Amino acid sequence: MSVERTILIVAWILIILALLLLVPRKKFREAQLAFLIKQMITWSGAMFVVEKGWIQFPVREISSYGSSFTYDFFVHPALCAIFIAHYPEKRSILNKLGYYALFCSGMTLIEVMVEKNTNLIKYTGWTWYWTWIGLFITFVISRLYVRWYCKLIH
Repeated sequence: MSVERTILIVAWILIILALLLLVPRKKFREAQLAFLIKQMITWSGAMFVVEKGWIQFPVREISSYGSSFTYDFFVHPALCAIFIAHYPEKRSILNKLGYYALFCSGMTLIEVMVEKNTNLIKYTGWTWYWTWIGLFITFVISRLYVRWYCKLIH
């Protein structure tokens, strides 16, 4: 088995464990909604970026799908669910911005390491800061949507 396939399997295992351990039961619905909205945003954004030729995914799970199924449909949405479940709603704006920066920076750092050391991601017209900005925007949209939806049903 290749290093890339091993990384994908380990990612699935770690993310499943993270979801089980880090999403409190009382925040499950918000986390689930965040997962689904982030999945939709990530899928459409990834397809756009791949179609433009800015990023390539040489090793992927589904050959007819140009992007990474693991990242688009599971890892990014799951991390967004965890992000929403622990969002510091009652903290200062500085704490909130720091929380965004921490998640976006951590995810970007991991992506850059994967891009440099594996064939899972290859930047062809992309840079790390576009990843960071994209994550920030999609986290904001996901959080606003979850907040709006939860107010709507309560």
